Amino acid sequence: MSDTPSPSAHLPPSKQALLAAWKRGSVQPVRHSRIPLRAPDTPVPLSLRQESSFRKIWSHWKLVDATNIFFIAWLNGQVDEEALAGSVRHLARRHESLRMTVRPGGERIYLVVSDEQQGEIQVFPAGGQSDQAVMMTASQFVQEPFDLVAGPLARMGLYRLSPVRRLLAISAHHLIADGASLAVALGELVELYTTTRAGRPLPTAPAIQYGDYTVWQRRQTGDESRRDVEYWRPRLTGIPRLCFRDGDPAQPHRQGTGSCDMDLGADIFAMVREWSQRTGVTLFMALLAATVLAVSELSGEQDIAVGCEAENRALPETRSMIGFLFNVVVLRVTLDEEMTLREVLEQVRTVCLGAYAHSATPIEQVLDEVFPGRDPATIPLFQVHFTLQPRLPRFALGDVQIEPADIASVDTGYDLEFHLWQGTDALSGQVRFDRTAIDDCGAEQVMGRMRAFLEAMMDHPDRRLSAYGLGSSGGGAGTAAS
Repeated sequence: MSDTPSPSAHLPPSKQALLAAWKRGSVQPVRHSRIPLRAPDTPVPLSLRQESSFRKIWSHWKLVDATNIFFIAWLNGQVDEEALAGSVRHLARRHESLRMTVRPGGERIYLVVSDEQQGEIQVFPAGGQSDQAVMMTASQFVQEPFDLVAGPLARMGLYRLSPVRRLLAISAHHLIADGASLAVALGELVELYTTTRAGRPLPTAPAIQYGDYTVWQRRQTGDESRRDVEYWRPRLTGIPRLCFRDGDPAQPHRQGTGSCDMDLGADIFAMVREWSQRTGVTLFMALLAATVLAVSELSGEQDIAVGCEAENRALPETRSMIGFLFNVVVLRVTLDEEMTLREVLEQVRTVCLGAYAHSATPIEQVLDEVFPGRDPATIPLFQVHFTLQPRLPRFALGDVQIEPADIASVDTGYDLEFHLWQGTDALSGQVRFDRTAIDDCGAEQVMGRMRAFLEAMMDHPDRRLSAYGLGSSGGGAGTAAS
């Protein structure tokens, strides 16, 4: 079989899962618009996800917050700063979410869209400073809190090191943007800059905006939400607490965070990609299966729940929308010592298809129904988080090369996080961990075991988990996947 990836190879995990489900006939594609334009002067409510995900902000009226999403990149070449500034302003005109703030209204919070011009670039002279010093300054810039009432909720900085070298820093509050929104904004910014420089007419704003989406979502009957809740109820009940080190798993004081890098390498990546296509699973599913096995080995637990992201952009109007749409799904896999590696992979595939087909209802809303009165601060739903994203390639603003910069950050909201980036011919990533729950040795071990189990699934798919000491109460750290 050719090593050439299929056209769907670079799709996000949620879209890969939905595509696989559609091929099996279990998901029907959306063929027409469903979101109507809202009437003029209609109050714009928070989306269900905005309301539930940021409930701590609303409950404490803490309307200055730093839950940000950001992007930093080097610009190498002669930048037309006037064209770039105009492109940013037009981007804000095209997407009302970039002009949104919040307005308290009694017991409800509403979104307010400003008609004033927004999207200004802050230019900072940085001549004579080192790349490292400018990166540190830009990192602080993108992580500064936003005033959710005064706004704006997006900012852009341009650090001018020399006539042919600049650092671009973009930041937005998560209330108005998610990861897919950032990709949309970057793609449009490149197109707008090129169009402006060429003197061609700029595109008009999309007909359907994020405010239309939130109004439409609030008016839904709730039938889909009820189906989602009933689907998730048995799958979220009784999730065991993982313990990655001896002793009581509940540690009251954080001991800091750590990280370690991983690189699958071009040869192994090509083998995994070809094997996953031949086996009928996505790369996401194969990597998740290996992760579940590695986590099971380290914790000694057979019932593993992993948190993943769902873009929630199946509707055609949402695919190029800037807004907070993504959701969290919990992928729960139960292992048994008599299972083969092939059967583990098949279970992961089934779990993924079911989860992403029921990912429209905000996870917080599901939890309110399944666990009334649950305190998320003391009862986490899952301890392991997994993401697979396409690595942004080098792209260009006309003749200016854009080189995404890596930000050194090991902050983690979970005990163990797997952040993987898929390139055209390699897979790299980072494992981040809370040292309260897992030490450096354990993190290194789980990363190595993930790769070992990935190779074992390819070489020995019919080998039982008992061969690795997994799937029974006798499993745990120290067993081998070789």
